Formats: sequence, structure tokens, C-alpha cells
Amino acid sequence: MKGPLDGGIVVPIITPLDEAERIDEPALRRAVDHLLAGGVHAIFAMGTTGESVALTDGEWRRGIEIVLDQAGGRVPVLAGIAAAGTRMAIERLRAVERLGVAAAVSHLPYYYRLDRDEIVDHYRELSAAAAIPIYAYDMPLTKMSFTEEIVAELSRMEMLAGLKDSSNDFTLFQKLVARFEGASFRVFQGNETMLAHSLFAGASGGVVGLGNVAPRLCVELYRACRSGAYQQAYALQRKLVSLHYISRVAPNPLTGVKCATSLLGLGSDRLTSPMRPLNESQKAFVRTRLQELGLLA
Repeated sequence: MKGPLDGGIVVPIITPLDEAERIDEPALRRAVDHLLAGGVHAIFAMGTTGESVALTDGEWRRGIEIVLDQAGGRVPVLAGIAAAGTRMAIERLRAVERLGVAAAVSHLPYYYRLDRDEIVDHYRELSAAAAIPIYAYDMPLTKMSFTEEIVAELSRMEMLAGLKDSSNDFTLFQKLVARFEGASFRVFQGNETMLAHSLFAGASGGVVGLGNVAPRLCVELYRACRSGAYQQAYALQRKLVSLHYISRVAPNPLTGVKCATSLLGLGSDRLTSPMRPLNESQKAFVRTRLQELGLLA
């Protein structure tokens, strides 16, 4: 195994904020405890769900420090090193290495489009600079995607431990799972609506933002898939799909997730500006959906 994760449910944790857009430390610590109580296998700090690209460097670092401290070694902590260029990503990589995370997660540099060779070069330079494992991240917001051949090349790099695939291309995902079956390179599904299907297809696990709201549901689904309990797994998958509607109530999926976590007592629904919380009717929808699923009294 190249990296710290053989498989399981990894949750990209939210970053609760106060009115000044500084991290609400007590709320973030509660969020960590909420995930641990739900049985998650790892926590991913400062991912897309954690608003990492919209936070100052100081808050980005502070958030990782708090998650590491609260987790206390009970599960591996991964950290996002999103950046607009390779040099910046390497600086963030070195920073998280010093903080003591188990692995780094890097999606492609955003803003500029890259060709195949530039994509490979980005990860080759990260791998050469790394002292900890790195997970690549196929994230649609970068407006670029990996091919099977690119991922195969990444898998041969010494420090590349796996891939979080949020491309929504299930055909490609199945090809990747089949290609790396029995290998040390792990493939994780990033779309909650495909989680059971992906696990039965052979995925290592899931990296799921809705795990912030329902960590135990995601973990129970993972366990059902691993034990071959098909009916239970698909019943849980249907619940997760029903919960997924909260991330479609507004154009930004995170808005609904943060509304839900605020209703669960895990900080406010504030986001980094200029993003705004849901309006009252949208909040009522989220509350009702949580109540229907037994996640909120």
C-alpha cells in the first residue's frame, strides 16, 4: 500500500466560519468529533468542501492544525494543497508535511487549461518534491479531466497513492477500478450518488462531502457493500441519494451542505464571500429533508 488508506469513507470536512470569515475553532472541533463518532476512516481537511481556495493562507493552515489536533491520531488526516500553479502547490505540500498530515490531496491547477503533458508534469514535480503520499483529484471545477492513460502514468509515480474521481464518468471509473485491481494505487469515488455502485465495482472507498451531514449512513453503506449485503446497501444508497437533494437546492452544492451542518449544531451556515447562505424557503427544504431521513429531530 503506497498511502495511508487501504479503503473506506473519507470525509472532506467543512470549515465553519465566524462573521469575520475566520475559522470557528469550537465548531470545527465539533465537526471532527461528529465524523469520528460516525466511524469515518479518514478526514480530508481543506478540500473543496472546506473552501480551501477561498481562505487566506493563515486560515488554511490553522484549519489543518485544528483538525489534526482534534483527530488526535485516531484516523489519518489528509490535507488539500489546491493551487493555481505547481510551484504554489509544492509550497503547500511542504507546509502540510511540516504540520504532520498523513497525505496530501491535489487537484489540477485551476484557471488555466492544461494539455496532457502539462497535467503529467504537474504530478511528476509534486511526486519528486514529496515526503508524504499524494492523492490526485479529478475535480470538474478545474474544467479538465484525467484519461485512463494519464492515471496509469500517475500510478507509476513513486509518491502518487491514488485518485479521488469526481468526474461523474462512471464508465471511466469502472475502467480505472479494473485496471488497478490488486495494485497499491487506490481509486475512490467522489460522487455520493454512485457510491454503492462504485464499491460493488471494486472501488477502494468514497470521498464524500455529504459525510459531513450523515457520516454513519456513509460508513454503514460502505460496510454493507464490503459484506455483500446488496439489499441493505442499495437501501442505504437510496437514502444517500435522497439526502443529495440538499446539495442541489442552490447552484453551489456547498451551500446546502453548510445549511445542514448548521442545523446539526456544527457552526453557522456562513460561507466565504461572495457566497451567501440559503434563503428561508431553501433552509426549510433542507430541514424537512433531514427530518424525513431521521437526521434531525
